[in-house]
Amino acid sequence: MKRICLIMMMLCFVCGQVFGAFVKPTDQQINEAAADPSKLTALLQDATPKQAAEIVALVMKAVVGLKLPADQQDARVTSVVQTAVTAMGAQATAFARFLGSAVGTTPEVAPLGAKVSSVLKSSVGVGAANAFSNALKHALKPPVPGGYRAQDID
Repeated sequence: MKRICLIMMMLCFVCGQVFGAFVKPTDQQINEAAADPSKLTALLQDATPKQAAEIVALVMKAVVGLKLPADQQDARVTSVVQTAVTAMGAQATAFARFLGSAVGTTPEVAPLGAKVSSVLKSSVGVGAANAFSNALKHALKPPVPGGYRAQDID
């Protein structure tokens, strides 16, 4: 029985390596991506759209924490979102929807919603921008007593 368990564990480990299991980035990697958005692509490797959105929201939060002048902050956020959209490829619209929820639940980043929507509209299309905006609006709504918000439902 022990051998079977050992073999199964080794098989799971090998499959995880072969199929590229997603590894959540460290705070240091998030901060490095905020300073240099080109590093974001490596952090999003093998991420689902939801995981990618959570990472991008953290990177945007780190960008806000850099206390850059407004024009530099906008340029950095634009670069972060465009890099993420490129990394997500065909899943960009799903990513945009999850990003709306992630941005809406991150108070430091929520004011950047209009900028992110604009970047999504120009780089992916109106559908992705609408998906982002709708998810953002829903995430920003206070919960209805006895009800659920989008981020409460998985």
